[in-house]
Amino acid sequence: MPVINGITIPNNPQQGAWYQGRQYWNGTLSEPGQINAQSNQQGAGQQVSKEVVAQTNPNNVAYVNQQTSQPTSGMGTAGSMMPSTARPTINLQNIYDSSMNSPDIQQATQKVTESQAKMDEQTQAFNDAQAIINDNPFYSEATRVGKVRQLQEKYNNDILLYQNQLRMANDNLTKKQADAQVKVNLAMQQYNIDDANYKAVVSQYNSALAAGAFTNASAADIAQMAQLTGMSTTMIDNIIKKQTKETAATYKPQLITATDDSGNMTVVAVNSSTGKIISTQSLGAIGGTKTGVSPDKYLSQAASIFKDVDLAGNPTYDAKGNPTGDQYLAKSEATNIYNRIAGLVPDDPALADTLFKRAWDSGGYQPWGQGW
Repeated sequence: MPVINGITIPNNPQQGAWYQGRQYWNGTLSEPGQINAQSNQQGAGQQVSKEVVAQTNPNNVAYVNQQTSQPTSGMGTAGSMMPSTARPTINLQNIYDSSMNSPDIQQATQKVTESQAKMDEQTQAFNDAQAIINDNPFYSEATRVGKVRQLQEKYNNDILLYQNQLRMANDNLTKKQADAQVKVNLAMQQYNIDDANYKAVVSQYNSALAAGAFTNASAADIAQMAQLTGMSTTMIDNIIKKQTKETAATYKPQLITATDDSGNMTVVAVNSSTGKIISTQSLGAIGGTKTGVSPDKYLSQAASIFKDVDLAGNPTYDAKGNPTGDQYLAKSEATNIYNRIAGLVPDDPALADTLFKRAWDSGGYQPWGQGW
C-alpha cells in the first residue's frame, strides 16, 4: 500500500476521504484536521471542527487532537494540560538578583575590598621601605641586614592582623552569599521533608554533628550545610558554638524536620541529651497548600466549572437528552476554567493547580486544537 508523509493509505484511495485524520486529494494528504488545500471543497486549507472530523471516523478525533496539540510546560502539578499563561509565576531571576545584591552582601563585599586594600597598602609600604634601606650606600652590610630584619619582623606582625581581618571578611561574605542562595532555593521549594535526597542530607549532617566533625568547621563548610539543608548560617553557627563550649556527653545536637497541616516546614536543632531546643527555623510552605485547605472542599465546584464551560462550547447530549459535553477543550476554554477555579481560592495558587488537575483527570478531559 502507498505511503504519503509516513501515513499508509489504501491502494485506491478515495478523493476527499480522510485517512488518520488527514484528507486525501490528488495524491496528497493534508495536515491533521485540515481540509486539503488542493480540494474543491469550501474551506480548503482551513482547519475543520472536531464534529466534522468525528463524522468521518470517531477515532480520528483523538488522533487529530494528539497531532495538533503542542503541550507546553504548564503550571505546577497540572503539567502540560494547564494553560501556561494563567497562573502567576515566581520571578526567580528577580529573587536571585535581590538576594545576591542585598545591603548585607554589599556591605560584606565592601569589607572584603577594604581589607584587601589595607593588605596591599601594607605590603607596598614594606617593599618601599626595604628598597630605601637596600639602596642606601652609607649602610654597611651588617647595618643593612639588621634594619631589613627589623622591618621584616614588624611587617610580619602587622600583616598577620590584616590577613585575619581579610579572612573574617571573606568568611562573612561566604555565609551571606549562602544565606542568599538559601532564599532562592526556598523560592524554588528545593527543601522537602518527604524527599529521599533531603532526608539523606539531614541524616548525613546529624551523623557529622554527633561525631563533632563540625567543631572546627570552616565558613565554606557552614555555607555548604546551609545551602543543602535550608538552615541559616547563623543557626548553624549557634549549634557549633555550643558544641565547642560543652562536652560530648552533655551536648549532642540533632536536626529534626517537621511539616504542619498547612505545609510549613520547620528545622529544629535539639540537644538529644537533654531534649532542649538549640535553635529553630521555618523553611516556609514546602509541602501541601498555602492555606492548608483540603482540595476536596472545592473539588465539586471545580468539576462544575469544567462542565459549564464544556457545555457552553460543545452542547452535546446523550441518548436520553441529558447534556454531557464532549470533554474536549480548547486552550482558551482551559484558561477560562483555571481562572474561575483560581477565583475560588485566590490566595492559594498551589491549591488551584491541584483542583484543576483533579477535575481535569476525573472528567476525562482532553486538549483540542492548536496553541497548547
